[in-house]
Amino acid sequence: MDPRTWQSLRNALSFCTVFLLCLLHVAVPVVLQLTSGTPSHAAGVGLELLWRTTAVCLLLFVFYLYQRVLYDVLRRKIHRGITWSILVLSPVVLFGAESVYHSLPPVRARHILGTAELAALPESATDITIYTWWTPMSREEYLRFRATPADIESFVAQSPILRHAERRDYSSTRMRLLNQNRTARTPGYGVSRHEYVPDHPTAPPWYMQEIKSKARLYRIPRTTYEYRGELIIDEDNDVVCVKLVFS
Repeated sequence: MDPRTWQSLRNALSFCTVFLLCLLHVAVPVVLQLTSGTPSHAAGVGLELLWRTTAVCLLLFVFYLYQRVLYDVLRRKIHRGITWSILVLSPVVLFGAESVYHSLPPVRARHILGTAELAALPESATDITIYTWWTPMSREEYLRFRATPADIESFVAQSPILRHAERRDYSSTRMRLLNQNRTARTPGYGVSRHEYVPDHPTAPPWYMQEIKSKARLYRIPRTTYEYRGELIIDEDNDVVCVKLVFS
């Protein structure tokens, strides 16, 4: 292959490297997060974009060195552009595919459940919704999914952390409400039997902060990862919610 053809091929592969990294390591993972529960206005999106963009810049330098070494070592032994292209782009595609895989909702859900020492995601789990945000000093993870009642009970029974967790039961006569609703009164009672909690401003809108129906809540104690949180089971709708807080 003549020098001009080699140079054109190298330029084309450099462009493909930049495009694939931006697509597979930044664009696709962020879109997956936005479509699986991350609020579009959340600061976590900006942090995720900043982290991934910085990582892409570092990776481009690494792949540039890799391509340069590969060119110097093999340019006299490889005469077909297709072979050269495969050798250059394979690591980029594999790395990008791994990044996309770890951004899939079921994979992210398994990570959250494993961190909290909860059971594996039930096979019947659907409507998996996830939101996470982090800073160097703190992190929060939110998960919601729907499953069959039998799978939910099996999930609870197989979760080691719940065996010693504090349990609270709620219903239409004993709700968990946010502080701004403190004027609420239960019909037939002079004093409200409801529980009042502060609004958690960083919680996504789909998370079950208020509980107004039949539900169970388990307080997750701190684990070896210094996480604490709660697990809520909405028994009327067969929905499980998990919140983990690290600070």
